[in-house]
Amino acid sequence: MKRHIAKKLKKSKVNDIKLSILFKDFGQLLFTVYEPIIFYQFLGKRIEFVMIYYGLQSIMYALLARDGAKVMAKIGIKKNMIFATFILIAYNLILLMFADRDLSILTSPGETTIWFAILAILCSIYQALYWPAFHTDLSLYMENKNSGKDIGAFYFIDLVSSIIAPVLGGIVLLKAGTSILIYISVFFIFISIFPLFKGPDSKPKVSFTFKEFLGQIFHKQNIKSYLPFFAEGTNAYISSIFWPLFVFSIISSVLDLGLLVSGVSLFTAITVLILGHLLDKNDDAKDKVLKLGVTTSSLGWLIKGLQTSPITFFIADNIQQFGDSVVSIPFEKTMYKRFKDIKSLADEYVVIREMIYHFSGAFIMFLLAFLIWRFNIIYSAFIIASISYLFYLLMK
Repeated sequence: MKRHIAKKLKKSKVNDIKLSILFKDFGQLLFTVYEPIIFYQFLGKRIEFVMIYYGLQSIMYALLARDGAKVMAKIGIKKNMIFATFILIAYNLILLMFADRDLSILTSPGETTIWFAILAILCSIYQALYWPAFHTDLSLYMENKNSGKDIGAFYFIDLVSSIIAPVLGGIVLLKAGTSILIYISVFFIFISIFPLFKGPDSKPKVSFTFKEFLGQIFHKQNIKSYLPFFAEGTNAYISSIFWPLFVFSIISSVLDLGLLVSGVSLFTAITVLILGHLLDKNDDAKDKVLKLGVTTSSLGWLIKGLQTSPITFFIADNIQQFGDSVVSIPFEKTMYKRFKDIKSLADEYVVIREMIYHFSGAFIMFLLAFLIWRFNIIYSAFIIASISYLFYLLMK
C-alpha cells in the first residue's frame, strides 16, 4: 500500500512548506501559464505592453521586499505566508472581475490602466510578504546535509504540478471559461494555507534600512557575488513571461501551450529528484554539475528561438529545461548554504536576493519592450537568456 504524500514528506523539518507548496503550486499553475496570454489580449496584442506591465510590477515588489520582511519580524514567518496567500486569492478574484468586464487598452485605456495598477499592487504585496518569508524559512530550518534532496523535492513538486495543471487549466479555460478556472485555482491556493499552521516558526529581525539594502546591492565589492541573482531574475522573467507569449504567437493554441509545458515538465521532474539525492552524497560534484547545466541551458535558449512548430518547441524546450534543472539544484544548494551561514542576517540576505532578482526582472522586461517596440528584435530575448546563464558560474 502506498504511503500518503504527507507521510512521505514528514521526515523533513520543512515538510509543512512542502505540503503547502504542493497545493499552492497546483492552484497557481492551473492559471499562471495563461496569465501573460490573457494580459496580451487585454493589452491589444502588444507584447511590449505586457513586458512593461510586468516590469513595473517587478519594481514595486523590489521596493516592497524590505517592508514584507519587516512585517515578518513582527508577526512571524508562517503568519506572513498565510497573510500573503489571502492577498494572492484577492489578486485572482480581482483579475476575474477585470476579465469579466471585457476591457482593452485600445478601447478603454483609462479604465484598463486602473485595473492593471490594482493588479500590480496586489501582486507586489503578495510577493513581498510571501517570498522573503518562504526563503527565510528554508534557510533556517532546512538541514545542509539534506538540502539537495529537499530542493530537489520542491522542484519535483513544482514540476509534477506543471505536468497536470497546464493541460487541465487549458481544458477548463476552453470548455468552461476564465471564471471557472480562477475559482478552481483559488480553491487549491486556499487549501495551501492549512499546512502552514504547523511546523517551526520564528520572527527574524530586519535591521537594515532601505538605503542600507541598496548600499549592499550596489557596493562594488558585492557586485560579483550578486551577479548570479541578477542572472537568475533575468532568466526567470524571460522563461515565465516572454516564452509563453512567444510560443502562443506562433501556435495560437491555449491547449497546445499547456501540453507543451506539461510534456517538458514530465522529463525534467525525474531529473531534479535524482540529482538532488546525488548531490547530497557527493557535494564536491556540484561545480561540474553546474557547468554542465549552464552549458546545456545556454545553448538550449539559442535553439528555442529558432523553432516554429509544437514538436520542435517541445524538443528545444526539453533541452533547455534539462539544463535549467541541472543548474538549479547546485545553484540553490549553494544559495541556501549562504543564507544559513550568515545566521542572524539570513533574512536580510534573503531580502537582498529578492530585490536583486526583481530589479533584474524589471530591467529585462523594459529592455525587451524597447527592443521589440523600436526594432522588432524578438530573438534578442533568447540571446540575453543564453548569456545570463554564464553568470550562474559565479555562484560559489
